[in-house]
Amino acid sequence: MNARCLALVFALWPALAHADDGDGVYDRFDRDLTIAADVGGGVVLDGVDARATMTADLRFRIIDAAGPAIGLRWGPADDVGSGHGHVFIGVELRPLFPALFLLDLSTGNEWVDLFVQSFGIELGAALFPFDDDFGIGLAVGLSMSVPLLLPSRTTGPFQSISLRLGARRVDATASFQGAPEVDRSEWTISAALSFAFAARIGAASWEPPRYRLSN
Repeated sequence: MNARCLALVFALWPALAHADDGDGVYDRFDRDLTIAADVGGGVVLDGVDARATMTADLRFRIIDAAGPAIGLRWGPADDVGSGHGHVFIGVELRPLFPALFLLDLSTGNEWVDLFVQSFGIELGAALFPFDDDFGIGLAVGLSMSVPLLLPSRTTGPFQSISLRLGARRVDATASFQGAPEVDRSEWTISAALSFAFAARIGAASWEPPRYRLSN
């Protein structure tokens, strides 16, 4: 385990050592829409066994703070032939970026700021279209992203690469299920490479029309 930690530190050291000083924003107001495509894998824990799984997500965040998200988990079924995976549809919220920026609590170190501000919460519905009994459950999750390629090192619409570490809880038990045939709850622990692209849609600079009162 110690060897793995050291290997991770050495892998991330160039990004830490060469992170430019910044203002805590890092062009997120100029490129106000972030489109993140995540591809990875992990393990599913359902209280009975642990199974490997593949994950893919597509997320849209306004000023990298909040927006809709859709995700897919796919893998082997459980012992009774169900639980192939689910489709997540919901929203992701990253509250620390606007909070720390408004409180002027950014460190000025690009890597540290982006890592801390990447803490995310997701909430939505989990659909089970791959099983015989289609159902809907409640899905909640947490995530952090380890920056691998910083926005200051990229040009054009391509923004960054990060390692997204996440945990999602799907509850399709009697309290939250959308179909009586489905009775399932599980955790998905995942790690994925996240490729972020930026676009400008004018959300950060929008303001209502102004009027001058004449005498």
